[in-house]
Amino acid sequence: MTKPAIEDAAWQALASQWSLRPGVTYLNHGSFGPAPRPVLAAQREWVERLQGEPMDFLTRELDGRLAEARGQLGRLLNISGDDL
Repeated sequence: MTKPAIEDAAWQALASQWSLRPGVTYLNHGSFGPAPRPVLAAQREWVERLQGEPMDFLTRELDGRLAEARGQLGRLLNISGDDL
């Protein structure tokens, strides 16, 4: 019997990015599911930025950051960020 691919070092490194319990193979990432550790870290940074000075963030920074994100996603999808 051969070992499952998940035992390969590359898959182990990838799997380690999630906080799932050992032995759990989670396949429902299309509708909801756990985020990988780097995403959770970025999320915490944004929450800290918002909590540090809410009005400044919401009134001066948010619109520009959202436009930047739309632009990056648009480039990835080969469309205008304004269409998102």
